[in-house]
Amino acid sequence: MRSVMGSTTCRLLLNRRVFYSITIRQSQIFNCQISRQLNTVSRPWSNRNLRANSRSLRNQVSLCRYISTENQVKSDLQIKRDYLEFKSNNLQLSWLWLRDHCRCEVCYNHVTNQKNFLIDPSSSQSTSITPENVELESDGQELKITWKDNHITRYDISWLKENSFSTESKQRIKQFFWTGEKMRSEDRPVVDYEDHMKTEEGLKQSLYYLLKYGFTIVQGAPATIEDTGKVSERVANIMETCFGRVWSFTADLERADTAYSNVGLGCHTDTSYLTCPAGIQVFHCIEHDGEGGETLLVDGFQAAHKLRQDHEQDFNYLTRAIVPHEFLDKKTKDHYRSLGPVLSVSPNSRELTHIRFNMYDLAPLSTIPQNEMKQFYTAYNRLRTNLVNPANEFWLKLKPGMVLFVDNWRVLHGRSSFTGKRVVCGCYINKNDLNNTYRRHDML
Repeated sequence: MRSVMGSTTCRLLLNRRVFYSITIRQSQIFNCQISRQLNTVSRPWSNRNLRANSRSLRNQVSLCRYISTENQVKSDLQIKRDYLEFKSNNLQLSWLWLRDHCRCEVCYNHVTNQKNFLIDPSSSQSTSITPENVELESDGQELKITWKDNHITRYDISWLKENSFSTESKQRIKQFFWTGEKMRSEDRPVVDYEDHMKTEEGLKQSLYYLLKYGFTIVQGAPATIEDTGKVSERVANIMETCFGRVWSFTADLERADTAYSNVGLGCHTDTSYLTCPAGIQVFHCIEHDGEGGETLLVDGFQAAHKLRQDHEQDFNYLTRAIVPHEFLDKKTKDHYRSLGPVLSVSPNSRELTHIRFNMYDLAPLSTIPQNEMKQFYTAYNRLRTNLVNPANEFWLKLKPGMVLFVDNWRVLHGRSSFTGKRVVCGCYINKNDLNNTYRRHDML
C-alpha cells in the first residue's frame, strides 16, 4: 500500500513541478513578445504580419491559461492513505466508498438502477480498493480513478457532492417556521381546484406550500367524499387504515376516538400509534349547520426549535427517549401500538424531520426508566407549553370546497367545540409516497 501510494504521490508531485515550470516559461515567453512589440510599435507592420502575431499571442495566452488551470486542478486533489481530499469542494472521500459507488456498466445496472455487488475490504480482491491514478477531466467537473486492478471509475463532481456525507442541509425548499402572527401576515397557501387537478404547475404549487409551511388548501373542490379522494390521489396514493380508505366522521362516537364527538381538541399529530405515522392528513368539511368547529394548526417544528434554543438538553432528551402510543377500540377490537421518540432529527444535519406529539394517545410509559420520569415530564411539558402557546396558534374555518392538506410529521392540528351537525371527510397519505411525489418533481 505504501509503495503504491508513494508512487502515486510522486507522480502527482512531479507533474505539478513540470506544470509550474511550463507555466513560468510560457509566461516569460509571453512577456518577451509583449516587450518586443512595445519596442517596435513605431515600425511599419503589414496587416498580414499583424494578424499572424495576434493569432500567435492569443494561442500563447490560451495555453498559459490552460496550463495554469490544469495545475490548479491537480493541486486541488490530495491523495491520502485511506481517502481522497478534494479541497475546493470540501470533500473527503473514502477509497472504499468511492470504489463501492462506482457507476460503470459492470458495477451498476442502469436499467434497474441497482448495484451489482458490494465491495468487501476483507476479501482477497481488496487490492481493487487501491487507486493507481487519480485525475480530473471535463474542466474539473469529472473525477476519474484508475484502480490497481485497472478498473476505471468516473464520477460527476455534482453527484459526489449530492451523495457524500455532509452535516449541511440538502433540502431544496427552505421551510418557513411560523407562529400564528407570522402565518396571518403571509399569503394564505391556497391553490385553485382546477389548477391542482389539471396542471403540473398547480400541483407543484400545492407541494411547494406543503414543504414550506407544512399545510396547503385546495379551494373550490366539489363537496363530496368521492371528490375529496380524487383531490388527495393527485398528490399520492391514499393510505388504508382501520378507519378505511377515505373516511367521514361526525359527533356520534362511532369509534373510540375523541374526534367522533363535538368537544374541542387540543393540538396533536394523528396516527402516532402507528410504527410509521401518516405523512399527510386530509380534511374536508362537507357539511355543518351549527356554530364553532374551527380548525387549529400549530407549527410543531417552530415549537421544537424554540425548545432547542431555550432548553437544548430537553430537546436532545426527547430525540432519545422512546415513548409508546396506542389506539384501542374494544368495539372493533383494534389495538395499535408504536414505539418512537417525540422528536426525530436527521442523523447528519440534525435538522428536525418528525414530531410525534399526542397526549391523548400516550400509552403507559413502560419504556421510560423510573429514575428518568422527572426528566421526561419536564422536557415533554416544556415542549407542550410551546405548542399550546396562543401566539403559535393559527385558526381557520373549513367550509365545503376547502380541502386541507396537513403535514402530519410537522404541523399539529386540533379544533374548537361545535354545535349542530358537522360532517368531515378525509384520508391519510403515506410519508414514503408523499416523498416519492416530491422527488418526482425535483423538490426533495
